[in-house]
Amino acid sequence: LRNRIIVPVRDWDQPDQIAGFIRRDTTGHPRAPKYRNPTHTPVFDKAQMLYQPCARQSSSLEGSNVVVVEGPLDALAIAAVAANTGRAHEFAPVSLAGTATTRTQTERLLALARASGGPLVLAFDADAAGTAATRAWIDTLRHHSEPSAIARTLVAHLPTSWDPADWLAHHGPAGLRTFDPTRLGDR
Repeated sequence: LRNRIIVPVRDWDQPDQIAGFIRRDTTGHPRAPKYRNPTHTPVFDKAQMLYQPCARQSSSLEGSNVVVVEGPLDALAIAAVAANTGRAHEFAPVSLAGTATTRTQTERLLALARASGGPLVLAFDADAAGTAATRAWIDTLRHHSEPSAIARTLVAHLPTSWDPADWLAHHGPAGLRTFDPTRLGDR
């Protein structure tokens, strides 16, 4: 665990309980895995997990933009910038801790989007893996969910090689527009 930021992940069904940890490399070494995630332990199953920096009750999600990102630091960056600008209630960032998704994760994300009353915003990294993940998400939604789910899904476009955390670090509060479906005319 040396040279890693350790992020606790709450249990989906019992948000006051920690189910596991995600470890993010801080060295930047090209051979070091960016993340080290347990795939399965007695209390943690990555296939069931979604990381939310701010666990909120479904009733408090109304009007929020559910933004799906790859890494927990991307979710933390969105939550931090939104909180620092008094817009925490407008964003509900969620991380998959990677690009792959399972049926359970998809169903949970769609439930969050329904509770928010808004769309699901996909904001994966602007690289080959992020592009492939976006396509896979659209296919999953098209084939395995209600027809309206695809209509309520938006994709945030970042320039090549950017991720949401880098984008917000560079653009500050104005960068939130990229993840805000109410600002479509600004993009």
